[in-house]
Amino acid sequence: MSQIPESPSRREFIKHSAVAAAGIMIVPRFVLGAKATPPPATSL
Repeated sequence: MSQIPESPSRREFIKHSAVAAAGIMIVPRFVLGAKATPPPATSL
């Protein structure tokens, strides 16, 4: 008989979701295809 895998608890699911969301947000702009614009401090 095949065993049904245990589903993660709500706490584990939220923790993994938060880690995945943080990983997506910490991506440099050049990876996303943003143009090389000067930072606002240099344009003053």
